[in-house]
Amino acid sequence: MREDHKPATASSPLRVLCATFLAFVALLSGCSSIPSVEQRTLLARSMATAVSFTEREIATPLFTLRAFSRAPSDGASAIRIFIEGDGLAYASRATPSLNPTPTDPVALRLASADRADAVVYLARPCQYQPSVGLCRNHYWWTQGRLSAPVIASLSSAIDAVKNDLGAEQIELVGYSGGGALAVLLAAQRTDVRLLVTVAGLIDTARWLSHHKLSPLDIEKNPAALIDQIADIPQWHFVGADDQVIPPAIALRWTAAASNYPTIHVVEVPDTTHHCCWTDVWRSWGL
Repeated sequence: MREDHKPATASSPLRVLCATFLAFVALLSGCSSIPSVEQRTLLARSMATAVSFTEREIATPLFTLRAFSRAPSDGASAIRIFIEGDGLAYASRATPSLNPTPTDPVALRLASADRADAVVYLARPCQYQPSVGLCRNHYWWTQGRLSAPVIASLSSAIDAVKNDLGAEQIELVGYSGGGALAVLLAAQRTDVRLLVTVAGLIDTARWLSHHKLSPLDIEKNPAALIDQIADIPQWHFVGADDQVIPPAIALRWTAAASNYPTIHVVEVPDTTHHCCWTDVWRSWGL
């Protein structure tokens, strides 16, 4: 099943805000083509502060993860958790970056635009963190970015957030590579009541073949888990003009949607891998 929906117009205030943030990044970068980790972190903090998110670090057995959140003072029964994409995983096609902190944190922009009562933005391992300890090893944001230890760390952080808010259920929203992690987490957990991917890497085998890339350290292709998680209501948004994760990557999910009423695949026109998902998120209002 493939559905089309027009995103908001270019005059949207959120799109203007997005352009402002990107201009801020360009200003910070000065003569350098890539802003420093500190500058990228400052950008995220400014975005989070603008919508009254609280910043915290969540210690897991392996990594410390950065989070920004908003929740009612008396807790919440369910939490909507946004998982960031791969960030600056590579400085060029063949050269890993020194630190994966995003230059444009799309998942944070989605979280900032969300209207749920309890919202948590969860960064990936080594994002917004100094390049020390495990985060000196680019394995964690390249070949190992979807590995079992990464999934375990995210799941541990989710448990901590649930415990803090007294929540019983979660809603997972994953952008890009975070979409793969959202699917993998949903397959392992029993508390997921909604699964959403945005420009998500939801078929790693097809994606690696399409781009002729080396294999990743991943236990299962997310697309191989379709039957296992078919009882979870889910939406998979793909960009019609996305060249990073083209619409064809979602073909197995589109085919599965004809068998499972819980699965929805939405191909969004005039949308690339980075633009303009905040507008789309706001217009759909999940």
